[in-house]
Amino acid sequence: MTQTSNPPSDSHVPTNIVEGVTADRRSSAEAQAHDALGAWAGFGVRDIVFLAISGALVLVCSALTAPLHAIGLFGLPQMCVAPFFAFFMAVGVLKVRKPGSATIIAAVSALLSLMMRPASGIMALLTGLIAELIILAIYRDYRRIAAVYAVSIFTPIAMVPVQVLYYTLVLGRNLSTVMSFNLVVAVVLAMTVVLAVGGSLLGVKVGRELIAHGRLR
Repeated sequence: MTQTSNPPSDSHVPTNIVEGVTADRRSSAEAQAHDALGAWAGFGVRDIVFLAISGALVLVCSALTAPLHAIGLFGLPQMCVAPFFAFFMAVGVLKVRKPGSATIIAAVSALLSLMMRPASGIMALLTGLIAELIILAIYRDYRRIAAVYAVSIFTPIAMVPVQVLYYTLVLGRNLSTVMSFNLVVAVVLAMTVVLAVGGSLLGVKVGRELIAHGRLR
């Protein structure tokens, strides 16, 4: 009389195999949790770190222009920081290419700047947010290189009118005390535009070279 063999139960499965499968499942779950924590609003950890570094570099360059505030010439500090702001903004946005990139760069710069010059920090944050909203309303994203040029050029230029609005609307100062327009100021504002364009062009060129050589991934 033949005996039918029953299929092996789980108790006959070697313990090391069961432990291995359990460990694989645990590792997979931990990896998924890590990916979820490492992504914020579509940004990966590398994206946020790179944009934060770009914002910190903007702040370093802005700090170098701090003594220029003592001169009292309207727009002079913004003119000097414009090429650096445009350069690092172009590199950061070109690398990440996600809506919100410019705001993160400006926000990091603003948060660090708040400890030294609160007014400058607030204006930097407002400038980045306003500039990006305007550019995204036109281009919707940064897939086109024109959008990268636009946001990196427009952001440092927008610092000038944002400064005027902040001092007149928020601090209640008279416009004439904030901005005494003359030929020198006109030249400073014109140079701000020129330097912002130059910084953006150089930033895109450097960013493309780094991407082409695998330095920016």
